[in-house]
Amino acid sequence: MGAIWDFLAFERFAAPHVLFLLYYLGVFALPALVWQAMQRLPASSRLAMRYLFDGFRGLAQRRTRKRFWLIFGGLVLMLELAWRVMFEFFIAYFGIHEFLRILASQGVNSG
Repeated sequence: MGAIWDFLAFERFAAPHVLFLLYYLGVFALPALVWQAMQRLPASSRLAMRYLFDGFRGLAQRRTRKRFWLIFGGLVLMLELAWRVMFEFFIAYFGIHEFLRILASQGVNSG
């Protein structure tokens, strides 16, 4: 009963257990999101990005295909790293919260 009450009173968070599921869902979803963004980006910003994304219609050209995959891979890598750092921060936050909660409960009980 104590564990359920702690959860209902927001003494314990459900997020640390859900974070791992959300992290891995995001790891597999980010490349698809980058793919969609790269296909829609040229239509919205024709001037600045035209040189980089000119090859969507002519991916048969070797240089264009190589440039496309380098940009796609770089964007996916940067987003995956940012995603990882964000979730490491969340996990550290919840770990510190749990440690402080335990420390506070020991301080109240021993004093």
